[in-house]
Amino acid sequence: MDRKSYLKKYKFVLTTLSPVFIGCEKEINKKEYSYNKDKSEIDIYKPYELYQMVKEKGLADDFENFICSPANLKKDLGIWLSRQKKIKPSEVSKCVRYSLEIKDAKLNDAKTKNSGGKSTISEFVKDSYGLPYIPGSSLKGALRTIIMAERIYKNKDNYRKIKEDIEKESYKFKNISKPTKDMEIKTYNENKIKDETKIRDVRNDELRGLIISDSKSLELENLILCQRYDYSVGGKEKQLPLLRECLKPDTKIEFEVTIDEKECSVTKEEIISAVEIFNRIYNEKFVSSYIEKNSFIDMKSGSYLYIGGGVGFASKTEIFTLFEKNKAAAVTQRILSNTSKKDKYNDDVRNHGISPRTIKCTKYHGKTYQMGLCKLEIL
Repeated sequence: MDRKSYLKKYKFVLTTLSPVFIGCEKEINKKEYSYNKDKSEIDIYKPYELYQMVKEKGLADDFENFICSPANLKKDLGIWLSRQKKIKPSEVSKCVRYSLEIKDAKLNDAKTKNSGGKSTISEFVKDSYGLPYIPGSSLKGALRTIIMAERIYKNKDNYRKIKEDIEKESYKFKNISKPTKDMEIKTYNENKIKDETKIRDVRNDELRGLIISDSKSLELENLILCQRYDYSVGGKEKQLPLLRECLKPDTKIEFEVTIDEKECSVTKEEIISAVEIFNRIYNEKFVSSYIEKNSFIDMKSGSYLYIGGGVGFASKTEIFTLFEKNKAAAVTQRILSNTSKKDKYNDDVRNHGISPRTIKCTKYHGKTYQMGLCKLEIL
């Protein structure tokens, strides 16, 4: 068979409808950025260039004292720079790596209870050129959950034993890793191989044949600063001192996708169908609990998915596909209670009728959004 005949190539385009965060385990600390009040932005500096500039001005010792002294913990780097008569604003500007709009985020760290204490910022993943992008693994991980949910939805009898095991394990104060793994094996390995001794081998996972590139690099201008907000079923807003670099709404992200038909039975039509089904189930069984008191929520129907960090447990699990709404909420509550160090989930269902009891959001230009919502197109 001609190699090209079984390698189907597509372009996947995600359009962000709300801020999207893909983390990289890096943080921008309080002394790496300053607040530009005139522009409602923060300026993020290039540390090496900034240090070399102050060193050339003979201010290295003062700068090091400012950065390292606990007494200066709450002081803003930009204010320190503006007070140095030897340094011109134009020289500072040359040391700025990029800027982030912050109209809807608060820099003060609420946990410190000090008005001058700035929060660290979780950094968006960037390529070797310092430009934001979305790793292919992030999209593939989301699609892995979504495709599995679609196959469960269409073949519920095949998952009856796994469903029973997940519910049983949720009562035993254990994690559900084994039945969850069994669910993945049934979905992605059993179609490829029947040999019980090899069926759990990761090399027999059919999604090995779904190859998703990293996205094309994006411009730094696509990044904004967002703060986490949680909203309860009753509409109560809770602002949390968590700041993240996010892609702003209406950003287009392109991926090159190859489906190896020798390895993988998934088609582009199944992907679109799966995305639509998962989105509908997520809205009907989870989001609908919040819509009455949270008017900003828009339960879109169609090819919409949630991706990245801060989107919440319900958008990353098959629990709401396996179980009817009330049972899914109860199972979710037990899972979260068993895996959390605190007892904060114990009364979710009794007091709120759903679990988790909050929906994860952020704000941009005065409007509230659910985190991570994107529209998927396959070209």
